[in-house]
Amino acid sequence: MLKIEILPERKVSSLTNEFNELFPHLLLKLYYKTAAKSDHSKHAHLQREQFAEKPRDILLDCQEKKAEGILEFHAEMSVQKFKVLLENDFGIHAEIYHESGKHQWSTLPVPSENPLFESNFETH
Repeated sequence: MLKIEILPERKVSSLTNEFNELFPHLLLKLYYKTAAKSDHSKHAHLQREQFAEKPRDILLDCQEKKAEGILEFHAEMSVQKFKVLLENDFGIHAEIYHESGKHQWSTLPVPSENPLFESNFETH
């Protein structure tokens, strides 16, 4: 069983780097949470289709609901199930991409039905 700690104040880069250590050929990207129309916070102008990639971004910037805990999963889990766990348990919307060359990432997400451990070998 693999575990990743989810804390609202944790940096997005820390979580994505930890995921990358477990799956070196995969790239986890988190979406900013959708801002309410009346929200004037730092990310109010962003919508869910934009990724949280700034060095100071924290998980709370991505969470639809403030939650913390341990995300438990296994390498045989499908990409879709992993994303559903992140969304249901922590309110985080994510996408996973695979390496397509040295320091290059695919522009298409990993197919949802692929197990995480097999996704390392996907090519487009």
